[in-house]
Amino acid sequence: MAHSLPRKIILYGFVAGVLAMAAFHQGTLHIMHHNGAKIPALVEFFGQFPRAYVFAPGPFGLPQLAFLLILGGLWGIVIAALLRATEFPDLPFGFLFGAIVVTAVDLLLLPVLMGRAPVTSPSTQFLARAVLLNGAFGFGAVFFMRPFAVRG
Repeated sequence: MAHSLPRKIILYGFVAGVLAMAAFHQGTLHIMHHNGAKIPALVEFFGQFPRAYVFAPGPFGLPQLAFLLILGGLWGIVIAALLRATEFPDLPFGFLFGAIVVTAVDLLLLPVLMGRAPVTSPSTQFLARAVLLNGAFGFGAVFFMRPFAVRG
């Protein structure tokens, strides 16, 4: 007998993922884009961050921000379902899941789904930016899930 995800996990996971993408991922990107250049060590380690909250056309004809918000919502469902199944502390789980799993999928699978080659040899700066931004997203997703008690 197949087990389905409770509606609570799907709804709250999606909402938390959208909010985390807007506030934590794009917020971190915005802060690093505008303030990172003022700290030479950050620029040396991460390189220059691109702009955040971009509405230019992106994948599948959607504005880039809309695509990221939808993607964040889908990842939020995955994180909520996994969070419910583990006893690992929630905020470190979210950060590590985002930093490792979301980054790996963003580099290896997502480009293929969009008809491009996977990113198999990213520069250290590119990889560091991806890990920081996706880790912030995962942390934020779990942070926004806390009031909804997705583990309970």
